[in-house]
Amino acid sequence: SSMVLDRLWFWGCMTWDGPGFLAKIDSTLDSSRYIRTLKDELVKTINRYIIGP
Repeated sequence: SSMVLDRLWFWGCMTWDGPGFLAKIDSTLDSSRYIRTLKDELVKTINRYIIGP
């Protein structure tokens, strides 16, 4: 018999004030995909909590 293993991959972050946004990773997380995820999800998290100097 054959067995299919499905895996779910997510990227997320935490701040002092609470959780950041979560991104589902549908493919290999290479450097360009990682940078794109940071630009999308990390920036949304920073804007949500207004993290600044």
